[in-house]
Amino acid sequence: MELNSFENKNVVLFNTFNSQFKPEYIDAFRARVMDRGASSFEHRYVRRGRMGQQLSTDELLQAVDAFWPKPEP
Repeated sequence: MELNSFENKNVVLFNTFNSQFKPEYIDAFRARVMDRGASSFEHRYVRRGRMGQQLSTDELLQAVDAFWPKPEP
C-alpha cells in the first residue's frame, strides 16, 4: 500500500469474510487509502461461508453482480 498512489481513485475494499475484518481494521484501511489521495472509499462484501458450505463460484458472482449491476450498452 505504501508504494501506491490512489490519487483521484474510487477505492473498493471487497472481501468474503474468510478472514477477520473487524470494523477498526476497515476504518484504518480507509484512512490510509484516503490519506494516499483516494476520492472515495467503499467496503463491499459477500458472506461466502465456511469451507464445505461455501457459496459456489456462480453464487458468489451473482452476489457480486447484485452490488454492481452491469452497465447498459
